[in-house]
Amino acid sequence: MSAAAGDAAQLLADLVRIESVTPWLVPGGAGESAIVAHLASFLSRPGIDLSIEEVQPGRPNLIATVRGRGPGPTLCLNAHSDTVGYENWRDEALNPRVEDGRLYGLGACDDKAGCVAMMLTLAALAADPPAAGTLLAAFVADEEALSIGTEHLVLRPGIDAAIIIEPHGLGEIVVEHQGFGWIDLTTHGVAAHGSAPEQGVDSIAHMSEVLAGLRALDRDVYSATSGLPSGKTVFHASKIGGGTDYATYPSRTTLGIEIGTQPGERLASRVSEIEAIFAEELNVKSVSYVDPEGAHAAVVFDTTITDELRLEWLAREISRKVNDLRKQAELRVEDRITLLVDADGDAARAVGAHREWLQGETLAVAIEDRRDTALTEWEGELGGARCWLGVRR
Repeated sequence: MSAAAGDAAQLLADLVRIESVTPWLVPGGAGESAIVAHLASFLSRPGIDLSIEEVQPGRPNLIATVRGRGPGPTLCLNAHSDTVGYENWRDEALNPRVEDGRLYGLGACDDKAGCVAMMLTLAALAADPPAAGTLLAAFVADEEALSIGTEHLVLRPGIDAAIIIEPHGLGEIVVEHQGFGWIDLTTHGVAAHGSAPEQGVDSIAHMSEVLAGLRALDRDVYSATSGLPSGKTVFHASKIGGGTDYATYPSRTTLGIEIGTQPGERLASRVSEIEAIFAEELNVKSVSYVDPEGAHAAVVFDTTITDELRLEWLAREISRKVNDLRKQAELRVEDRITLLVDADGDAARAVGAHREWLQGETLAVAIEDRRDTALTEWEGELGGARCWLGVRR
């Protein structure tokens, strides 16, 4: 087979101009219908059998088949016609240009060049069929998201071998690759004005602890996989959002990550590792799994504030205030701080459940009113609970 470089470049430029962003990844993406129509138009010629298979509405696979002159095995070539989004280069992505012998544009490398290679191969074999066997070329949908196109393809009987055309460099055959998960991690806090730190819980600060744990996991565990055939286990933060304004403690923060799995591993392994980080950093023991619209790649970790977690945060806040008072009053080691709280209030419950945060320095006295005020050094709210602190010598 031979094809002029100019022919290949022109075919590729034509494909780049057709927006085929996968809509599961980028809402509003055009999907593959338009590009499949263009591919089918080029391949509609004697010797090529075409079949357009709607995997989902607006999400077609194009199957092109060339049969040899005699029976034989069926080889499948697989390239995907969808792309990722192009928010960061909207003015250039769909306007292909050639520079120093390279064609630049959305999907030019991944994977519309692979589609062009299959187009030219099919055209050449249709003009001069092989002696035996069948070539089945699949232009699949949705590779950049959930691979619904290839999942549909593998249900087809009669394929004896397959080659996936993905950009990985010439002269190198890849026989395995990583899986992946797109995971949303959500931490919850308590919204409060910035001038009331005793009432606010910072969800962004909690997320920073989780992200630090993830970076340590990447450094200490995933880096050891660098020499594997599939390369180092993928991990990176992808997007983050949280907070409402400068003056308010953020009540919710969501971090989106991409994380890989080596052959033989399952996403559940990565989920367990992340769950352990939440448990260690935030004392969260429950994790909720979300599967929106059959999207198995979506997992949500939710640190929704349970009563137990809220009391722990309150105990920590009381501990910080006790330590501040100890420093300000220049107390001696033997001096004892007394915490006066409502007998039925959250502060009493927090101290009772989490004495370890108070380092044995505080005596919790449950009272129903403020009759004992002689010792009061500080009064105010901690985590929404009314408290008084005093010193006994």
